[in-house]
Amino acid sequence: MNLFSVFVLTIIISSLFAVVFYFINIPSLISYIFAGFLLSRLNLLATEFISILGELGIIFLLFLVGLRLDFTKFKEFSNEVIYLGLGQVIFTSFLGTILGILLGIDFLNAIIIGIAFSFSSTIIITKILIDKNDLDTLYGRLSLGMLLIQDLLAIVLLIFLGLFYVKEFQNTNLFDSALIIVLFLLFFLLGRFLGKFFLKIRNNQELIFLISLSWLLLFISVAKLKNFSIEAAAILAGISLSQSHVLVEITKKFTPIKDLFLIFFFAYLGSKMIMSYQVTLPALIYSIFILIANPLIVFYILNLMGYHTRLAFNTGLTTAQISEFSLILIQAFSKEYISLTGMVGMVTFFVSSLMIYNNQKIYNFLKKFLKFIEIRKTEEKEERKLENHIVVIGFHRMGYIIVHKLIEKYQNILVIDFNPQAINLLKKENINYVFGDIMDDEILIKSNIHKAKLIISTIPHNEENLFLLEKFKNSNIPIILTATNAFDAMNYYKLGAFYVIIPHFLGGEKAGEFIIEILGKLGEREITEKHKKYLENKINLEHL
Repeated sequence: MNLFSVFVLTIIISSLFAVVFYFINIPSLISYIFAGFLLSRLNLLATEFISILGELGIIFLLFLVGLRLDFTKFKEFSNEVIYLGLGQVIFTSFLGTILGILLGIDFLNAIIIGIAFSFSSTIIITKILIDKNDLDTLYGRLSLGMLLIQDLLAIVLLIFLGLFYVKEFQNTNLFDSALIIVLFLLFFLLGRFLGKFFLKIRNNQELIFLISLSWLLLFISVAKLKNFSIEAAAILAGISLSQSHVLVEITKKFTPIKDLFLIFFFAYLGSKMIMSYQVTLPALIYSIFILIANPLIVFYILNLMGYHTRLAFNTGLTTAQISEFSLILIQAFSKEYISLTGMVGMVTFFVSSLMIYNNQKIYNFLKKFLKFIEIRKTEEKEERKLENHIVVIGFHRMGYIIVHKLIEKYQNILVIDFNPQAINLLKKENINYVFGDIMDDEILIKSNIHKAKLIISTIPHNEENLFLLEKFKNSNIPIILTATNAFDAMNYYKLGAFYVIIPHFLGGEKAGEFIIEILGKLGEREITEKHKKYLENKINLEHL
Protein backbone atom coordinates (compact mmCIF):
# COMPACT_ATOMS: atom_id res chain seq x y z
CA MET A 1 0.00 0.00 0.00
CA ASN A 2 1.36 3.45 -0.92
CA LEU A 3 2.12 6.02 1.78
CA PHE A 4 -0.73 8.35 0.86
CA SER A 5 -3.23 5.50 1.32
CA VAL A 6 -1.70 4.69 4.72
CA PHE A 7 -2.02 8.36 5.71
CA VAL A 8 -5.69 8.54 4.66
CA LEU A 9 -6.67 5.16 6.10
CA THR A 10 -5.12 5.93 9.49
CA ILE A 11 -7.10 9.16 9.79
CA ILE A 12 -10.39 7.60 8.64
CA ILE A 13 -10.17 4.57 10.96
CA SER A 14 -9.09 6.82 13.87
CA SER A 15 -12.09 9.07 13.19
CA LEU A 16 -14.53 6.13 13.19
CA PHE A 17 -13.20 4.88 16.53
CA ALA A 18 -13.20 8.44 17.93
CA VAL A 19 -16.91 8.89 17.09
CA VAL A 20 -17.82 5.66 18.89
CA PHE A 21 -15.66 6.49 21.92
CA TYR A 22 -17.09 10.01 22.12
CA PHE A 23 -20.52 8.64 23.01
CA ILE A 24 -19.15 6.48 25.82
CA ASN A 25 -16.90 9.21 27.29
CA ILE A 26 -13.62 7.59 26.31
CA PRO A 27 -10.63 9.82 25.37
CA SER A 28 -9.95 10.08 21.64
CA LEU A 29 -6.30 9.11 22.25
CA ILE A 30 -7.45 5.51 22.66
CA SER A 31 -9.14 5.58 19.25
CA TYR A 32 -5.79 6.41 17.63
CA ILE A 33 -4.08 3.55 19.49
CA PHE A 34 -6.87 1.16 18.45
CA ALA A 35 -6.59 2.31 14.82
CA GLY A 36 -2.83 1.69 14.79
CA PHE A 37 -3.23 -1.72 16.40
CA LEU A 38 -5.97 -2.79 13.96
CA LEU A 39 -4.21 -1.53 10.82
CA SER A 40 -0.90 -3.14 11.80
CA ARG A 41 -2.62 -6.50 12.34
CA LEU A 42 -4.19 -6.19 8.87
CA ASN A 43 -0.76 -5.31 7.42
CA LEU A 44 -2.13 -1.97 6.22
CA LEU A 45 0.30 0.22 8.13
CA ALA A 46 3.75 1.40 7.05
CA THR A 47 5.26 1.48 10.55
CA GLU A 48 8.39 3.45 9.66
CA PHE A 49 6.35 6.12 7.84
CA ILE A 50 3.86 6.38 10.73
CA SER A 51 6.76 6.58 13.19
CA ILE A 52 8.23 9.61 11.38
CA LEU A 53 4.85 11.38 11.31
CA GLY A 54 4.33 10.55 14.99
CA GLU A 55 7.76 11.92 15.85
CA LEU A 56 6.74 15.20 14.20
CA GLY A 57 3.60 15.22 16.36
CA ILE A 58 5.68 14.91 19.53
CA ILE A 59 8.06 17.63 18.33
CA PHE A 60 5.18 20.05 17.70
CA LEU A 61 3.49 19.13 21.00
CA LEU A 62 6.62 19.73 23.07
CA PHE A 63 7.42 22.93 21.17
CA LEU A 64 3.98 24.26 22.16
CA VAL A 65 4.49 23.07 25.75
CA GLY A 66 7.75 25.03 25.93
CA LEU A 67 6.15 28.02 24.24
CA ARG A 68 3.33 28.20 26.80
CA LEU A 69 5.54 27.50 29.80
CA ASP A 70 5.23 30.36 32.26
CA PHE A 71 7.31 29.71 35.37
CA THR A 72 5.74 32.69 37.17
CA LYS A 73 2.42 30.81 37.31
CA PHE A 74 3.94 28.17 39.56
CA LYS A 75 4.42 30.82 42.27
CA GLU A 76 0.62 30.97 42.55
CA PHE A 77 0.37 27.34 43.68
CA SER A 78 -0.19 26.71 47.35
CA ASN A 79 2.32 24.64 49.31
CA GLU A 80 -0.31 21.90 49.58
CA VAL A 81 -0.54 21.53 45.79
CA ILE A 82 3.27 21.45 45.48
CA TYR A 83 3.61 18.82 48.24
CA LEU A 84 0.81 16.80 46.65
CA GLY A 85 2.37 16.85 43.17
CA LEU A 86 5.89 16.10 44.40
CA GLY A 87 4.77 13.51 46.95
CA GLN A 88 2.75 11.50 44.45
CA VAL A 89 5.56 11.47 41.87
CA ILE A 90 8.19 10.43 44.46
CA PHE A 91 6.12 7.60 45.98
CA THR A 92 4.88 6.27 42.63
CA SER A 93 8.40 6.41 41.14
CA PHE A 94 9.83 4.50 44.10
CA LEU A 95 7.13 1.82 44.15
CA GLY A 96 7.07 1.61 40.34
CA THR A 97 10.83 1.02 40.25
CA ILE A 98 10.55 -1.80 42.80
CA LEU A 99 7.69 -3.33 40.78
CA GLY A 100 9.80 -3.16 37.61
CA ILE A 101 12.70 -4.96 39.30
CA LEU A 102 10.31 -7.65 40.61
CA LEU A 103 9.05 -8.11 37.04
CA GLY A 104 12.61 -8.78 35.88
CA ILE A 105 13.29 -5.42 34.23
CA ASP A 106 16.89 -4.22 34.50
CA PHE A 107 17.57 -1.54 37.13
CA LEU A 108 18.07 1.46 34.80
CA ASN A 109 14.95 0.76 32.73
CA ALA A 110 12.96 0.02 35.90
CA ILE A 111 13.84 3.51 37.18
CA ILE A 112 12.89 5.17 33.88
CA ILE A 113 9.58 3.27 33.71
CA GLY A 114 8.85 3.97 37.39
CA ILE A 115 9.40 7.70 36.91
CA ALA A 116 7.56 7.82 33.56
CA PHE A 117 4.51 6.05 35.02
CA SER A 118 4.34 8.48 37.95
CA PHE A 119 2.95 11.23 35.70
CA SER A 120 -0.77 11.57 34.92
CA SER A 121 -2.52 13.07 31.92
CA THR A 122 -3.34 16.78 32.22
CA ILE A 123 -5.07 16.74 28.81
CA ILE A 124 -7.46 13.89 29.65
CA ILE A 125 -8.23 15.09 33.18
CA THR A 126 -8.86 18.69 32.11
CA LYS A 127 -11.34 17.49 29.46
CA ILE A 128 -13.17 15.25 31.94
CA LEU A 129 -13.33 17.99 34.60
CA ILE A 130 -14.79 20.38 32.01
CA ASP A 131 -17.31 17.74 30.86
CA LYS A 132 -18.40 17.14 34.47
CA ASN A 133 -18.42 20.87 35.26
CA ASP A 134 -15.93 20.11 38.05
CA LEU A 135 -13.03 22.32 36.97
CA ASP A 136 -13.80 24.93 39.63
CA THR A 137 -14.53 22.48 42.44
CA LEU A 138 -11.99 22.05 45.22
CA TYR A 139 -10.98 18.60 43.99
CA GLY A 140 -10.81 19.95 40.43
CA ARG A 141 -8.49 22.78 41.45
CA LEU A 142 -6.29 20.45 43.51
CA SER A 143 -6.12 17.93 40.66
CA LEU A 144 -5.24 20.50 38.03
CA GLY A 145 -2.59 22.14 40.23
CA MET A 146 -1.05 18.76 41.02
CA LEU A 147 -0.98 17.78 37.33
CA LEU A 148 0.64 21.06 36.31
CA ILE A 149 3.36 20.46 38.92
CA GLN A 150 3.84 17.00 37.39
CA ASP A 151 4.06 18.51 33.90
CA LEU A 152 6.81 20.86 35.06
CA LEU A 153 8.74 17.94 36.57
CA ALA A 154 8.31 15.94 33.35
CA ILE A 155 9.59 18.86 31.25
CA VAL A 156 12.64 19.34 33.48
CA LEU A 157 13.28 15.58 33.35
CA LEU A 158 13.01 15.48 29.56
CA ILE A 159 15.48 18.33 29.23
CA PHE A 160 17.89 16.88 31.81
CA LEU A 161 17.84 13.36 30.36
CA GLY A 162 18.04 14.77 26.85
CA LEU A 163 21.25 16.60 27.70
CA PHE A 164 22.99 14.08 29.96
CA TYR A 165 21.53 10.60 29.38
CA VAL A 166 22.50 8.78 26.21
CA LYS A 167 22.51 5.00 26.01
CA GLU A 168 25.14 4.83 23.31
CA PHE A 169 27.89 6.35 25.46
CA GLN A 170 30.51 5.56 22.87
CA ASN A 171 28.90 8.13 20.56
CA THR A 172 29.03 11.00 23.02
CA ASN A 173 31.24 12.54 25.70
CA LEU A 174 31.31 15.36 28.22
CA PHE A 175 32.68 17.74 25.59
CA ASP A 176 29.62 17.10 23.40
CA SER A 177 27.34 17.68 26.39
CA ALA A 178 29.06 20.98 27.17
CA LEU A 179 28.95 21.98 23.49
CA ILE A 180 25.23 21.31 23.16
CA ILE A 181 24.52 23.36 26.30
CA VAL A 182 26.57 26.29 24.96
CA LEU A 183 24.80 26.08 21.59
CA PHE A 184 21.35 26.06 23.19
CA LEU A 185 22.28 28.99 25.45
CA LEU A 186 23.37 30.87 22.34
CA PHE A 187 20.06 30.02 20.69
CA PHE A 188 18.22 31.33 23.75
CA LEU A 189 19.95 34.69 23.40
CA LEU A 190 19.12 34.76 19.69
CA GLY A 191 15.54 33.84 20.59
CA ARG A 192 15.19 37.13 22.49
CA PHE A 193 16.16 39.07 19.37
CA LEU A 194 13.85 36.91 17.29
CA GLY A 195 10.98 37.78 19.64
CA LYS A 196 11.61 41.50 19.01
CA PHE A 197 11.77 40.89 15.26
CA PHE A 198 8.37 39.17 15.41
CA LEU A 199 6.85 42.43 16.68
CA LYS A 200 7.91 44.16 13.46
CA ILE A 201 6.22 41.53 11.29
CA ARG A 202 3.25 40.89 13.58
CA ASN A 203 0.73 41.45 10.77
CA ASN A 204 2.29 38.73 8.63
CA GLN A 205 1.27 35.51 10.41
CA GLU A 206 2.51 33.26 7.59
CA LEU A 207 6.03 34.68 7.94
CA ILE A 208 5.90 34.31 11.75
CA PHE A 209 4.88 30.67 11.31
CA LEU A 210 7.60 29.98 8.75
CA ILE A 211 10.36 31.53 10.90
CA SER A 212 9.09 29.73 14.03
CA LEU A 213 9.07 26.41 12.17
CA SER A 214 12.60 27.04 10.91
CA TRP A 215 13.70 27.93 14.45
CA LEU A 216 12.23 24.69 15.80
CA LEU A 217 13.87 22.62 13.05
CA LEU A 218 17.22 24.31 13.78
CA PHE A 219 17.05 23.07 17.40
CA ILE A 220 16.04 19.59 16.23
CA SER A 221 18.85 19.46 13.65
CA VAL A 222 21.50 20.35 16.24
CA ALA A 223 20.13 17.70 18.61
CA LYS A 224 20.15 15.08 15.83
CA LEU A 225 23.66 16.06 14.78
CA LYS A 226 25.01 15.65 18.30
CA ASN A 227 22.91 12.55 19.15
CA PHE A 228 20.85 14.31 21.81
CA SER A 229 17.16 14.09 22.57
CA ILE A 230 14.97 15.81 19.99
CA GLU A 231 12.21 15.93 22.64
CA ALA A 232 14.38 18.08 24.91
CA ALA A 233 15.37 20.21 21.92
CA ALA A 234 11.72 20.82 20.99
CA ILE A 235 10.88 22.00 24.52
CA LEU A 236 13.93 24.28 24.59
CA ALA A 237 12.98 25.73 21.19
CA GLY A 238 9.56 26.62 22.60
CA ILE A 239 10.97 28.09 25.82
CA SER A 240 13.40 30.25 23.82
CA LEU A 241 10.41 31.96 22.15
CA SER A 242 8.13 31.98 25.20
CA GLN A 243 8.89 35.63 26.02
CA SER A 244 7.91 36.89 22.56
CA HIS A 245 4.68 38.86 22.13
CA VAL A 246 3.26 36.70 19.36
CA LEU A 247 2.57 33.52 21.35
CA VAL A 248 -1.10 33.51 20.32
CA GLU A 249 -0.22 33.76 16.63
CA ILE A 250 2.38 30.97 16.83
CA THR A 251 0.11 28.73 18.90
CA LYS A 252 -2.81 29.18 16.48
CA LYS A 253 -0.69 28.05 13.55
CA PHE A 254 0.97 25.07 15.25
CA THR A 255 -1.95 23.59 17.23
CA PRO A 256 -3.89 22.01 14.31
CA ILE A 257 -0.65 20.62 12.85
CA LYS A 258 0.24 19.16 16.25
CA ASP A 259 -3.22 17.57 16.58
CA LEU A 260 -2.92 15.99 13.14
CA PHE A 261 0.52 14.46 13.62
CA LEU A 262 -0.24 13.24 17.16
CA ILE A 263 -2.82 10.90 15.62
CA PHE A 264 0.10 9.10 13.99
CA PHE A 265 2.15 9.00 17.19
CA PHE A 266 -0.61 7.15 19.04
CA ALA A 267 -1.31 5.00 15.97
CA TYR A 268 2.38 4.07 16.01
CA LEU A 269 2.08 3.10 19.69
CA GLY A 270 -0.87 0.88 18.78
CA SER A 271 1.08 -0.72 15.95
CA LYS A 272 3.92 -1.62 18.35
CA MET A 273 1.65 -3.37 20.84
CA ILE A 274 2.46 -7.06 21.00
CA MET A 275 -0.25 -9.32 22.38
CA SER A 276 2.11 -11.83 23.94
CA TYR A 277 2.29 -13.21 27.46
CA GLN A 278 5.71 -11.56 28.00
CA VAL A 279 4.24 -8.10 27.32
CA THR A 280 0.58 -8.45 28.32
CA LEU A 281 1.16 -9.75 31.85
CA PRO A 282 3.61 -6.99 32.95
CA ALA A 283 1.37 -4.40 31.24
CA LEU A 284 -1.68 -5.59 33.19
CA ILE A 285 0.30 -5.64 36.46
CA TYR A 286 1.56 -2.09 35.85
CA SER A 287 -1.98 -1.00 34.90
CA ILE A 288 -3.45 -2.40 38.11
CA PHE A 289 -0.65 -0.73 40.06
CA ILE A 290 -1.40 2.68 38.49
CA LEU A 291 -5.17 2.31 38.83
CA ILE A 292 -4.92 1.44 42.54
CA ALA A 293 -1.62 2.75 43.93
CA ASN A 294 -1.74 6.27 42.47
CA PRO A 295 -5.22 7.10 43.85
CA LEU A 296 -4.28 5.61 47.23
CA ILE A 297 -1.05 7.64 47.43
CA VAL A 298 -2.94 10.88 46.71
CA PHE A 299 -5.76 9.80 49.06
CA TYR A 300 -3.36 9.39 51.98
CA ILE A 301 -1.36 12.56 51.24
CA LEU A 302 -4.58 14.61 51.25
CA ASN A 303 -5.81 12.73 54.33
CA LEU A 304 -2.65 13.75 56.18
CA MET A 305 -3.27 17.35 55.09
CA GLY A 306 -6.70 17.14 56.71
CA TYR A 307 -8.88 16.89 53.61
CA HIS A 308 -12.15 14.99 53.71
CA THR A 309 -12.40 11.40 52.48
CA ARG A 310 -14.62 12.08 49.43
CA LEU A 311 -12.45 14.96 48.23
CA ALA A 312 -9.27 12.91 48.72
CA PHE A 313 -10.84 9.99 46.85
CA ASN A 314 -12.05 12.10 43.91
CA THR A 315 -8.68 13.83 43.60
CA GLY A 316 -6.89 10.49 43.76
CA LEU A 317 -8.92 9.06 40.89
CA THR A 318 -7.57 11.77 38.58
CA THR A 319 -4.10 10.19 38.83
CA ALA A 320 -5.22 6.69 37.79
CA GLN A 321 -3.63 6.81 34.34
CA ILE A 322 -0.26 7.50 32.78
CA SER A 323 0.51 10.72 30.92
CA GLU A 324 1.41 11.72 27.38
CA PHE A 325 4.78 12.55 28.94
CA SER A 326 5.06 8.92 30.10
CA LEU A 327 4.77 7.77 26.50
CA ILE A 328 7.26 10.40 25.33
CA LEU A 329 9.82 9.52 28.03
CA ILE A 330 9.67 5.81 27.21
CA GLN A 331 9.82 6.50 23.47
CA ALA A 332 12.90 8.67 23.99
CA PHE A 333 14.87 6.77 26.63
CA SER A 334 13.54 3.22 26.97
CA LYS A 335 12.28 2.34 23.49
CA GLU A 336 12.29 -1.42 24.00
CA TYR A 337 9.37 -0.99 26.44
CA ILE A 338 7.18 1.07 24.09
CA SER A 339 4.81 -1.87 23.50
CA LEU A 340 4.30 -2.35 27.24
CA THR A 341 3.79 1.41 27.70
CA GLY A 342 1.24 1.61 24.88
CA MET A 343 -0.79 -1.18 26.44
CA VAL A 344 -0.60 0.40 29.92
CA GLY A 345 -1.68 3.71 28.41
CA MET A 346 -4.66 2.18 26.63
CA VAL A 347 -5.86 0.30 29.73
CA THR A 348 -5.38 3.17 32.19
CA PHE A 349 -6.82 5.85 29.87
CA PHE A 350 -9.91 3.70 29.33
CA VAL A 351 -10.54 2.50 32.90
CA SER A 352 -9.62 5.76 34.68
CA SER A 353 -11.97 7.76 32.43
CA LEU A 354 -14.87 5.50 33.40
CA MET A 355 -13.83 5.74 37.06
CA ILE A 356 -13.71 9.55 37.08
CA TYR A 357 -17.00 9.95 35.20
CA ASN A 358 -18.61 7.65 37.79
CA ASN A 359 -16.62 8.80 40.84
CA GLN A 360 -19.69 9.41 43.02
CA LYS A 361 -21.13 5.93 42.42
CA ILE A 362 -17.75 4.34 43.15
CA TYR A 363 -17.34 6.48 46.28
CA ASN A 364 -20.78 5.46 47.58
CA PHE A 365 -19.88 1.81 46.99
CA LEU A 366 -16.49 2.10 48.74
CA LYS A 367 -17.54 4.63 51.38
CA LYS A 368 -17.38 2.32 54.41
CA PHE A 369 -14.05 0.85 53.31
CA LEU A 370 -12.55 4.31 52.71
CA LYS A 371 -13.73 5.47 56.13
CA PHE A 372 -12.06 2.39 57.61
CA ILE A 373 -8.67 2.99 55.94
CA GLU A 374 -8.56 6.78 56.24
CA ILE A 375 -5.91 8.35 58.49
CA ARG A 376 -7.30 11.88 58.53
CA LYS A 377 -7.36 13.62 61.88
CA THR A 378 -11.02 14.15 62.64
CA GLU A 379 -12.22 17.53 63.80
CA GLU A 380 -12.27 17.40 67.60
CA LYS A 381 -14.25 20.56 68.19
CA GLU A 382 -17.81 19.74 69.24
CA GLU A 383 -20.24 22.39 68.11
CA ARG A 384 -23.21 23.23 70.29
CA LYS A 385 -26.40 21.93 68.74
CA LEU A 386 -28.06 24.82 66.95
CA GLU A 387 -31.77 24.99 66.20
CA ASN A 388 -33.79 27.28 63.95
CA HIS A 389 -30.46 28.23 62.39
CA ILE A 390 -29.36 29.08 58.85
CA VAL A 391 -27.10 26.44 57.29
CA VAL A 392 -24.73 27.64 54.55
CA ILE A 393 -23.03 24.90 52.54
CA GLY A 394 -19.72 26.01 51.02
CA PHE A 395 -17.57 28.93 52.21
CA HIS A 396 -15.71 29.52 48.94
CA ARG A 397 -16.27 32.78 47.02
CA MET A 398 -20.04 33.35 47.03
CA GLY A 399 -20.55 31.50 50.32
CA TYR A 400 -18.08 33.80 52.07
CA ILE A 401 -20.00 36.91 50.98
CA ILE A 402 -23.41 35.42 51.84
CA VAL A 403 -22.27 34.42 55.34
CA HIS A 404 -20.86 37.87 56.10
CA LYS A 405 -24.02 39.56 54.85
CA LEU A 406 -26.17 37.27 57.02
CA ILE A 407 -24.00 37.79 60.11
CA GLU A 408 -24.85 41.50 60.03
CA LYS A 409 -28.41 40.59 61.11
CA TYR A 410 -28.36 36.93 62.22
CA GLN A 411 -25.92 35.20 64.56
CA ASN A 412 -27.53 31.77 64.39
CA ILE A 413 -25.53 30.62 61.34
CA LEU A 414 -23.66 27.38 60.66
CA VAL A 415 -21.28 26.74 57.75
CA ILE A 416 -20.54 23.27 56.35
CA ASP A 417 -17.34 22.87 54.31
CA PHE A 418 -14.70 20.20 53.69
CA ASN A 419 -11.85 22.53 52.74
CA PRO A 420 -9.31 22.79 55.63
CA GLN A 421 -8.35 26.30 54.48
CA ALA A 422 -11.98 27.42 54.70
CA ILE A 423 -12.25 25.87 58.16
CA ASN A 424 -9.16 27.76 59.36
CA LEU A 425 -10.75 31.00 58.17
CA LEU A 426 -14.02 30.15 59.93
CA LYS A 427 -12.09 29.49 63.15
CA LYS A 428 -10.32 32.85 62.92
CA GLU A 429 -13.61 34.66 62.39
CA ASN A 430 -15.34 32.68 65.15
CA ILE A 431 -18.14 31.46 62.87
CA ASN A 432 -19.98 28.23 63.70
CA TYR A 433 -18.94 25.41 61.39
CA VAL A 434 -18.97 21.68 60.77
CA PHE A 435 -16.01 20.23 58.90
CA GLY A 436 -17.17 17.59 56.47
CA ASP A 437 -19.07 16.55 53.38
CA ILE A 438 -22.74 17.50 53.04
CA MET A 439 -23.41 14.10 51.43
CA ASP A 440 -22.26 12.36 54.61
CA ASP A 441 -25.19 11.46 56.90
CA GLU A 442 -22.95 11.90 59.95
CA ILE A 443 -22.37 15.54 58.97
CA LEU A 444 -26.12 16.11 58.59
CA ILE A 445 -26.60 14.89 62.16
CA LYS A 446 -23.70 17.00 63.50
CA SER A 447 -25.07 20.14 61.87
CA ASN A 448 -28.60 19.43 63.16
CA ILE A 449 -29.69 20.42 59.67
CA HIS A 450 -33.14 18.84 60.07
CA LYS A 451 -33.98 21.59 62.58
CA ALA A 452 -32.64 24.44 60.43
CA LYS A 453 -34.65 27.53 59.54
CA LEU A 454 -33.10 27.77 56.05
CA ILE A 455 -30.60 25.79 53.97
CA ILE A 456 -28.39 27.64 51.46
CA SER A 457 -26.10 25.69 49.13
CA THR A 458 -23.49 27.74 47.26
CA ILE A 459 -22.21 24.59 45.52
CA PRO A 460 -23.34 24.60 41.86
CA HIS A 461 -23.11 20.84 41.38
CA ASN A 462 -25.92 18.47 40.55
CA GLU A 463 -24.83 15.65 42.85
CA GLU A 464 -24.91 17.72 46.05
CA ASN A 465 -28.02 19.70 45.10
CA LEU A 466 -30.06 16.66 44.06
CA PHE A 467 -28.96 14.92 47.26
CA LEU A 468 -30.29 17.83 49.35
CA LEU A 469 -33.59 17.98 47.47
CA GLU A 470 -34.10 14.23 47.88
CA LYS A 471 -33.11 14.30 51.57
CA PHE A 472 -35.50 17.14 52.43
CA LYS A 473 -38.34 16.49 49.98
CA ASN A 474 -40.78 15.84 52.84
CA SER A 475 -39.49 18.72 54.95
CA ASN A 476 -40.82 22.27 55.26
CA ILE A 477 -37.30 23.76 55.37
CA PRO A 478 -36.79 26.20 52.46
CA ILE A 479 -33.77 25.28 50.34
CA ILE A 480 -31.85 27.85 48.29
CA LEU A 481 -29.56 26.25 45.71
CA THR A 482 -26.98 27.44 43.18
CA ALA A 483 -26.98 26.44 39.50
CA THR A 484 -24.74 27.19 36.54
CA ASN A 485 -27.57 27.38 34.00
CA ALA A 486 -31.33 27.90 33.64
CA PHE A 487 -32.02 24.24 32.75
CA ASP A 488 -30.58 22.95 36.04
CA ALA A 489 -32.40 25.72 37.92
CA MET A 490 -35.79 24.74 36.43
CA ASN A 491 -35.14 21.11 37.34
CA TYR A 492 -34.38 22.11 40.95
CA TYR A 493 -37.62 24.09 41.11
CA LYS A 494 -39.56 21.04 39.90
CA LEU A 495 -37.97 19.00 42.69
CA GLY A 496 -38.93 21.50 45.40
CA ALA A 497 -36.23 24.19 45.65
CA PHE A 498 -37.43 27.45 47.22
CA TYR A 499 -35.05 29.60 45.16
CA VAL A 500 -32.15 28.96 42.77
CA ILE A 501 -29.24 31.39 42.44
CA ILE A 502 -27.66 31.57 38.98
CA PRO A 503 -24.48 33.62 39.63
CA HIS A 504 -23.98 35.05 36.13
CA PHE A 505 -27.62 36.18 35.90
CA LEU A 506 -27.52 37.70 39.37
CA GLY A 507 -24.11 39.26 38.70
CA GLY A 508 -25.38 40.79 35.46
CA GLU A 509 -28.42 42.29 37.18
CA LYS A 510 -26.33 43.76 40.00
CA ALA A 511 -23.73 45.07 37.54
CA GLY A 512 -26.49 46.73 35.51
CA GLU A 513 -27.93 48.41 38.62
CA PHE A 514 -24.44 49.56 39.64
CA ILE A 515 -23.67 51.04 36.20
CA ILE A 516 -26.96 52.99 36.21
CA GLU A 517 -26.11 54.26 39.71
CA ILE A 518 -22.64 55.57 38.73
CA LEU A 519 -23.54 57.08 35.34
CA GLY A 520 -23.54 60.54 36.89
CA LYS A 521 -20.25 59.92 38.73
CA LEU A 522 -18.01 58.73 35.89
CA GLY A 523 -15.40 61.41 36.61
CA GLU A 524 -14.97 60.35 40.26
CA ARG A 525 -11.91 58.16 40.88
CA GLU A 526 -12.94 57.23 44.42
CA ILE A 527 -15.26 54.54 42.98
CA THR A 528 -12.23 52.87 41.36
CA GLU A 529 -10.08 53.24 44.48
CA LYS A 530 -12.83 51.84 46.70
CA HIS A 531 -13.15 48.74 44.53
CA LYS A 532 -9.36 48.26 44.38
CA LYS A 533 -9.20 48.31 48.19
CA TYR A 534 -12.06 45.80 48.28
CA LEU A 535 -10.16 43.47 45.93
CA GLU A 536 -6.88 43.90 47.85
CA ASN A 537 -8.70 42.82 51.00
CA LYS A 538 -10.01 39.73 49.18
CA ILE A 539 -6.50 38.87 47.98
CA ASN A 540 -5.07 39.27 51.50
CA LEU A 541 -7.73 36.88 52.79
CA GLU A 542 -6.87 34.48 49.92
CA HIS A 543 -10.53 34.73 48.99
CA LEU A 544 -10.00 34.66 45.22
